[in-house]
Amino acid sequence: MENTLTWLDDYLIGIDAVDKQHQFLFELIDKTLKCKEKTELQLALIKLYKYTREHFNDEEALMRDCGYAGYEEHVKQHNILISELNHKSKIALNNLEERNNLDTFLVNWLVIHILEEDINIGDFLNAPFSN
Repeated sequence: MENTLTWLDDYLIGIDAVDKQHQFLFELIDKTLKCKEKTELQLALIKLYKYTREHFNDEEALMRDCGYAGYEEHVKQHNILISELNHKSKIALNNLEERNNLDTFLVNWLVIHILEEDINIGDFLNAPFSN
């Protein structure tokens, strides 16, 4: 059975630029989940890594610029996620039997991080008198 990841409007945090980046991350992860061959997976993971770094940089700049109180902790979480992405990617590429661990991580990381962490940025920026 093929893994898929589908965007739901429940994942919107109310910041258009961030929501668009999250939607693109869903697309990248969905494409990664569908990769069958090692080379294809490797290229998808490189693209995912590069875009994830870009997204995290943009999100971190937004948090810093608006004085988001959870900035430092959120940056730590981003760094942990990048480290885990690298670690699980290497394992999966060296042993495709470990692929399920990578796929589960990718889906959980994105959905849980958006719903439990990024939503707080949206709430902060969209609250009356937040700035």
